[in-house]
Amino acid sequence: MVPDGQTITTSLVHPRDRGEMPWWRTTVVCDIPGLWDNEGLRRLVPILPDLAEMGFETLLLRPATPKVEDQLSFFPEFIAQAHAAGLHLLVRAFLLPADQVVTGPDSPPLVSLEKNVDLLAERIRAALKAGVDGVDLGTVVVTDDPEPAPWKMQAFSSAVNVALAELAEFDDERILTAALPAEPKENFTQHLTEDWFHHLRSSAMLEVEWESKALREAITHAFTQRDSLGLATPWRHVLQRPDMAPLARGSEDVGWAKGAPLKRYGAMNLFIAALPGSPYLPFLGIGGGTTYPQAQGATTVEVSFNSTPAEQTLVQMMTEALRLRREGGMAASPLAFIDGLTWTGDSAVVVLVGHTMVVLNTSSEAVIVPRKYTLLLASDEAGIVAGGGTSVPPDTCCWFSPAELRPTDPGQYPRN
Repeated sequence: MVPDGQTITTSLVHPRDRGEMPWWRTTVVCDIPGLWDNEGLRRLVPILPDLAEMGFETLLLRPATPKVEDQLSFFPEFIAQAHAAGLHLLVRAFLLPADQVVTGPDSPPLVSLEKNVDLLAERIRAALKAGVDGVDLGTVVVTDDPEPAPWKMQAFSSAVNVALAELAEFDDERILTAALPAEPKENFTQHLTEDWFHHLRSSAMLEVEWESKALREAITHAFTQRDSLGLATPWRHVLQRPDMAPLARGSEDVGWAKGAPLKRYGAMNLFIAALPGSPYLPFLGIGGGTTYPQAQGATTVEVSFNSTPAEQTLVQMMTEALRLRREGGMAASPLAFIDGLTWTGDSAVVVLVGHTMVVLNTSSEAVIVPRKYTLLLASDEAGIVAGGGTSVPPDTCCWFSPAELRPTDPGQYPRN
């Protein structure tokens, strides 16, 4: 029942994905930071079944050396162990200047991709022969020039085509992924349109401000760009930096993370986990931790998982979120924003994903959700208020079951 004078509207921004889809269009990716050598990979093996049991379907990993065929003898065995646990494996392929040495916390970039096409093809071929399910090029800066010469853009596209040809030599289940800066928008749109990455992430969700209108616009733009082209929508909202302090680790001090309390990271993790498409979720935000040795040049990672009460709480929350996502088919569900709810005003993002209502409180005051909405999950403690409603604190995300907002036709959202 809607009170007199109140109009609730649902604005559809992404329709339901129909039919059988390949694994990579909806996969949930666990992004583990750092560089992994033979010993590190061996130490990582025992937690692979735990990640799969949580609900992750894919692991993104960065080898400690670009020459996996020569210097990572355990690599094929690790891939086999990941597959045995039920996980796909994405592996970073990177190129380095001859005089550059990387250390544990580094995430090495691609260097002049368009000038090293043969070397890139060699790196990709070696990873595919070892058995990986996909190759990630990381964040690629095509040029520092805001208006690059057409030949530079074309050279980059040609390099991407060579990479895709390497994948095609194996089978059509192998994928190519990468990230590009969101600005200039024209450049990103051109590469999204012309370079057929399976996942092309942008920096938009890293840089978006902690404000409901800005978040809505970023999500709407991401779907608008990709849905018109029939492309998958990957979501990466955080950069992992294991050498940073606990309150700051996860992203640079920009966008939604600027001055953010630690619980905001948990709220964003839960929010991103609700979105249709393929979320990239940080290992450091779902109950995992990594520690690097101090010795110069050392790369072996000490990995921990679910070892403290705080980490156990994160594991429980994310396990339940991924269960609800899987059982509710949220990865392929329609998405619509809800407007006109008097209890939110402009202080929260309220989104309907399939049959789940997601509330992200970006304000400095608690949002009181009426008792007719059943709380399913919360990133932080959500209190019960007088009358049975749910208090969603600032910097918190909650999932609810909203019977009266459930559409009868996913393609036609009613005006109540």
